[in-house]
Amino acid sequence: MGEPYDTYRWQFLNATTTMSTYWGRVYDECYDLYQALGAEGNPNSGGEAYQMSTHFNALRARWGAGSTTFPGRCLQMFDYFNDNIGGGDFDMDVLLTAMLDATPEQITKFMGITQAYKVAVWDAPFNEEFYAALARGFKVWGA
Repeated sequence: MGEPYDTYRWQFLNATTTMSTYWGRVYDECYDLYQALGAEGNPNSGGEAYQMSTHFNALRARWGAGSTTFPGRCLQMFDYFNDNIGGGDFDMDVLLTAMLDATPEQITKFMGITQAYKVAVWDAPFNEEFYAALARGFKVWGA
């Protein structure tokens, strides 16, 4: 698809690689703590530090590269959506054609949704200046 998808994909890869690096650093620190506690004659605390290091190592493995990791599965999903969903340009002509070709059930559903939006904003504050300017912009159509 190209931009902006490629940029988002790269940013996701970069963030997950960074996260994997962080998990690796925490693993290294926990493992160093395990060794230091063992050398000081504190095997119980050392054992706990070792268990913590194995948990962080497992997190790093889950965030690493590969199609079975969490980021890998997310990328597969994003790529699938990018390649198989949507497609084509969307503009007012496409929308109007779709509305004209809609079935009565689709029109009923559309009207129900728009009316629900109308009810949801009925008591919301009304920006008179914005909508007056918007109306002035539409007035040029009748000129």
